Amino acid sequence: MDQERPASVAVPPGPVLAARGVVRRFGATTVLDGIDLDLVPGELLALVGENGAGKSTLIRCLAGALPLNAGAVWCEGRPLASTASGVQAQGLAVVWQDLALCDNLDAVANLFLGREERGLLLAEERMHARARRLLK
Repeated sequence: MDQERPASVAVPPGPVLAARGVVRRFGATTVLDGIDLDLVPGELLALVGENGAGKSTLIRCLAGALPLNAGAVWCEGRPLASTASGVQAQGLAVVWQDLALCDNLDAVANLFLGREERGLLLAEERMHARARRLLK
């Protein structure tokens, strides 16, 4: 039986990211086999597993770096693009492990690496403001 929620508790909207039946194969090897995933606003989600369990493959598929063999992914209710640039245009990006970061750049510069905002000059203040909003 459902319990009523107190009026002060906000019910989050639908998932920001939803994946259904995601399959990824490399030749005869099935790495992801029917993965379902929902990420709702305000939720912290961790992918945990042994080496070789498919965590990085799933992230690469969500980022558009690898195509799905089957299944579908939606970002804010819209089908997720099938390319990395299309996924980024929808507002989803991956910050890869520290080996892919530039240790001579600060966190904001790494976050916007390859997607720097520019006017006549590099828009550092705007990027710092966006980074604060994203990380908040």
